[in-house]
Amino acid sequence: EIINTLHICDPAVGSGHFLVSALNEIIAIKAELGILADDKGNNLSGYEIEIVNDELIITDQQGNPIEYRLQNGKPISKEVQRLQKTLFHQKQTIIENCLFGVDINPKSVLICRLRLWIELLKNAYYKEAEYTELETLPNIDINIKCGNSLLSRFALDADLTKALKSTKYDIKAYRGFVNDYKNEKSRDVKRGLQKIIDSIKTDFRTEILNNDPKVIRLNKIGGELYNLLNQTKLFDEDAKQKKARKEKQQKLEEEIKKLTKEIEEIKTNALYKNAFEWRFEFPEVLNNLGEFEGFDLIIGNPPYISYYSRQSAELNDSFRQYYVQNYKIVDNPRARFNSLQLFIERSLAIAKKCAYVNLIVDKTILAEKNSITLRKYLLNNYTLIEIVPNLKNVFGAVVDPLIINISNEFKEEYKINAVLIEELEHPLKFLNLDINSIKENKGYEIKIDLHQSPIDFKRVFKLSVPLNQVAILKSGANIGGHEKEFIFDKKLSELHKPVLRGSKNIQKYFLDSNNHKYILYDHSLQYSINEKEELKKGGEKVNLVKLGDGHIANRYDKPKIIIRKSSSEFTATY
Repeated sequence: EIINTLHICDPAVGSGHFLVSALNEIIAIKAELGILADDKGNNLSGYEIEIVNDELIITDQQGNPIEYRLQNGKPISKEVQRLQKTLFHQKQTIIENCLFGVDINPKSVLICRLRLWIELLKNAYYKEAEYTELETLPNIDINIKCGNSLLSRFALDADLTKALKSTKYDIKAYRGFVNDYKNEKSRDVKRGLQKIIDSIKTDFRTEILNNDPKVIRLNKIGGELYNLLNQTKLFDEDAKQKKARKEKQQKLEEEIKKLTKEIEEIKTNALYKNAFEWRFEFPEVLNNLGEFEGFDLIIGNPPYISYYSRQSAELNDSFRQYYVQNYKIVDNPRARFNSLQLFIERSLAIAKKCAYVNLIVDKTILAEKNSITLRKYLLNNYTLIEIVPNLKNVFGAVVDPLIINISNEFKEEYKINAVLIEELEHPLKFLNLDINSIKENKGYEIKIDLHQSPIDFKRVFKLSVPLNQVAILKSGANIGGHEKEFIFDKKLSELHKPVLRGSKNIQKYFLDSNNHKYILYDHSLQYSINEKEELKKGGEKVNLVKLGDGHIANRYDKPKIIIRKSSSEFTATY
């Protein structure tokens, strides 16, 4: 019963791989604990239930796989029928009660639902009466929803008290309608339940919006204006009183116009087109008072989308302003951040107190300077329990992924476990990182020596010559999303140089120059674009385009060592 009340969420669910894996793991855990039981409470015994290559494998005591099939119109044995039926309903219970997912891509949502159905279908069984009809699949689609996990119109602590008072349904009823929907077989009844569920959520939206300070202020000054225009005057006003009343009327009308416009913009803002309302979309994680309690476990592999350099133009000002107002890790509109960082903060926000957040992330969060704000936020508010680096062989990614395990509670002193995976089934714990030592360095950098190198770095630094004393170090150009202005198909002048992109052209020990694009090294154009951006930002200093100094273009055809910025290993060529 305790396991069946766990709430596990993947906020970037994609095709649902992690939820399917969680489903099978829970079945295997129940079997190991001896609590995998049929509908009469009798445990399944005499079977080996384990996960092999992410698949749930069930064998008898001799190691033979169990096969469910009919023979002469009946299952090959009553025990096999009991096993199949038990696994079906156990999976159904876990899918309905424990697994939740959100994704911005409607196709991904459909695929995820389909994968969960297929996983359930693997244990579909024939009903006992005639053994001609398979048990009906439940409506598990309601737990996998479409929306932008990073955007919500309403805060997690938004007050639902008035909304619950104004509607005829309470949270228990809302939860009950959702549960009925999952098990309803009639399409007409299911459609009716969906309408009720939608109407409850509409009531929540309306009442939360009505409690917005802007709406409350608008109602108040609207009443003031009404009284001002309709109050009975016992005596005629003199010129001074008429002027004062006219000025007050104009002031109220201007404020009403301003607030009305702002409220309408909130209602119709395209920013919230795909917003996902964590506050009330999943009644399973609300208590009976309507308060958001959160999930017991967050899992997933959130997308990495950079909101600076080439991708910076994709994020408009309204989104940036939203992130500044709603995310601790984005402390100013020009902050350099990415979607992965936002997903980490959102995952912690929707997790229950003392819950765990387990995510596959990019290793750059450990030491990259653009992740300093994230590291400080994590280490000063939560407990980073474990890091599993060195996963490049597992995923074959260009940049090394790693796993982070975070507890949604704060501890002053502790050590982070760093775990090296040599083989997936046999992880080796090899390093403890002291949290206070990490906080002592300015950038909160988390340094993990995968090889526990015995090198004496102090001696190395003492006997070495700094690289900048023997070489000129320059970064490549950053055009900040202005491809049309700087990238061309032909060489139109001496300022046009062949484009070399890190992942496409710079390989280990050789240069793949099979790229027929040219970059324009025009610094006057760079200054012009940046000045326009500064004007848009009210004079704020910006550097969207960075071509570097003139030395880069001058040295383009001269001998040099080129190093790729992002790679799973040091990648350079001459």
